[in-house]
Amino acid sequence: MKKILLMALPLILFSIPAFGQGGLIGLYTDIWGSQCDFEDRSYDILEVKVVHKFSPGMSGSQFKVQASPGFTGVYLGEEFSPQLTALFIGNTQTGIGIAYGACYSDNLHVITIRYIIYGTSEPLSYLEVVTHLGGAPPGLWATSCDHIPQLLPAQGGRAYINNDGSAYCTITPNRNTTWGGIKALYAE
Repeated sequence: MKKILLMALPLILFSIPAFGQGGLIGLYTDIWGSQCDFEDRSYDILEVKVVHKFSPGMSGSQFKVQASPGFTGVYLGEEFSPQLTALFIGNTQTGIGIAYGACYSDNLHVITIRYIIYGTSEPLSYLEVVTHLGGAPPGLWATSCDHIPQLLPAQGGRAYINNDGSAYCTITPNRNTTWGGIKALYAE
């Protein structure tokens, strides 16, 4: 039995996302946060959904959306999800702070960003949620639903344009360990 546990443990450890307490703020084609690969030859107007996922309950966020050098789309504008009564400062391209207006848990569609695209983006170019350096305080944050709200670190996600299947949209952080460290968990 110990042998089976030792063989299965690495699979379990590396398959569970280790997101920050504030969850993941990612970029997707749908409002549920399930698809994050785009083909810029398939659209005239590219709609990118910002979805806040993997959080126990959040009432706000702060982030910026940045494009890789190979992305040739031109920013048009953005609009908030109809379910939010959001207050905000800034925009997604220069940095934005958003108060959601209520406490929401997993898979919240926050905002839709629109770009004009021409079909000229390089393979594996991307859009990415990054730290908002002009925020107060600077960072990639989510706001908890506590009576006295706390800023919690969040994870940013990527959406790939013209992905050839070799890249994954969400970076899953993990901790380095040794085989001895894993065995020590099950020592008698």
